[in-house]
Amino acid sequence: LWARARDVVIEGRRYRTLGSEDHLFHAIVHGMRISDVPPMRWIVDVATIATRAAAAGEPIDWLSVAEQAERTATAVPLARGLGFLLGDGNLNYGRENIVESYYNWHAWRGLFYALDAQHIANLGYNRDRGPAWVGSVRAHVDF
Repeated sequence: LWARARDVVIEGRRYRTLGSEDHLFHAIVHGMRISDVPPMRWIVDVATIATRAAAAGEPIDWLSVAEQAERTATAVPLARGLGFLLGDGNLNYGRENIVESYYNWHAWRGLFYALDAQHIANLGYNRDRGPAWVGSVRAHVDF
């Protein structure tokens, strides 16, 4: 946890503090332990950490955050906690448009198959993402 620690000076005194990635990881994982619904208090902390790191010319190394989550078996709460972050603070906003088409086939009594295709433009409300095609195959069985 202290591998990326750095020194900060506050009122003339030097202190060791976690690196931005570790602060971010700690805030998200501990925030998600309290509740599955993200409370505002830690969301503001996470947004501030990410914004200040980017402003200091040291953007968050998301790969190291993900690797730390894998090592500590906290990938699921981390992913759920990051659900509110759609951009890096420079969101090129655009309306997310989704077009979907599907075909449902009744194969036999109580057995259905479906093919589905979706086209998504401006993923996460960001014009810099996508477009993406998402396909799926589903089966439904009535008992």
